Amino acid sequence: MKTIQLSIFISLYLISISNLTSQETHTILVNTIEATIKSDNSHPQNIIEKLYYKNGELKEVRTSREGVLDGAWKLYYMNGNLKKEGFFSKNKVQGTWKIYDAQQNLSRIENYHNGIEHGVWKEYYANGILKTEGEFIDGKRQGTWKIYENSGKLSQILAFEDDLKTNETFLNQEMTQPEKFSTTKSLSDF
Repeated sequence: MKTIQLSIFISLYLISISNLTSQETHTILVNTIEATIKSDNSHPQNIIEKLYYKNGELKEVRTSREGVLDGAWKLYYMNGNLKKEGFFSKNKVQGTWKIYDAQQNLSRIENYHNGIEHGVWKEYYANGILKTEGEFIDGKRQGTWKIYENSGKLSQILAFEDDLKTNETFLNQEMTQPEKFSTTKSLSDF
């Protein structure tokens, strides 16, 4: 069934883009996939796709050009709240990305350049207090990374050089240990 739906979707898409002229917009809806195809002189074949959960809630909105992700991208929780937003450039994550928890609290800010972690990264507790901050340069943790208690008090300072931890300082020996920082922790779990 999914193969038939995909075939219909692709056929409708090809028919639509072959008939586009400047400043036209076409919307195609097949089951839980909606594609809005826009064309103008500055961004030919600009496609905005909307994907939906089975319950009808919006799941994802993405922009592509000439078959690759290129532009704004948003992912939503099943309850309709925004989960993640950012940009793609030629199928690579680019610029600042924001990740939210299910209650719409900002949980992380990530920065990328050409699909590689590059720039400041911050993670927040559900109460909005900064939890972790540091910097990536060309995909590697560099310099000082700071970890805070959920009260906002600085609890740990880590030093990195080319993604290797070179120093770790605990500022309050009496406090309960914060979540253990792991140099092998996946970035998607960070």
